[in-house]
Amino acid sequence: MPHTFLIRDPRRVVQGLAKHWPDCTWDEVGFEWLHRLFHGLAERDGAPPPVMFSEDLLDDPAGTARAYCAAVGIPFIAEALVWEAGDRREVSWYGEGTGPWHDNLRESTGIQRPTTGYAPLEDTPRRLEFYERSVPLFEDLLQYRFAPQPG
Repeated sequence: MPHTFLIRDPRRVVQGLAKHWPDCTWDEVGFEWLHRLFHGLAERDGAPPPVMFSEDLLDDPAGTARAYCAAVGIPFIAEALVWEAGDRREVSWYGEGTGPWHDNLRESTGIQRPTTGYAPLEDTPRRLEFYERSVPLFEDLLQYRFAPQPG
């Protein structure tokens, strides 16, 4: 199975870190390391690994999953994109909180766009710097993303 990269809009990444982990560092933002790892694997393997863009997954879960399965050579199973609401023991390692993340997970029945709101990056110059440094790395990775496949 090849390595796969799931990338998110750096604005959402940095805003989420600012809200939940206000003292994070540039290294912990992760885009520089992700970028290095991606290109190291592409050089080693002679081809870039599959890249999934989270917005594609949110906009078209089936098409994006179908494209991912094709990229890594596994069968697409449409039924895997829906599930019954309820507790998720598979994420218990994350902590048994009653916070919004776990509540949303328990209530979910499929892939859906998050409703989390964040403060503007401009409110914190350090976060704005992290975002601005992340954008070119993200854009480089984004050019390798696979497009959702129609059904």
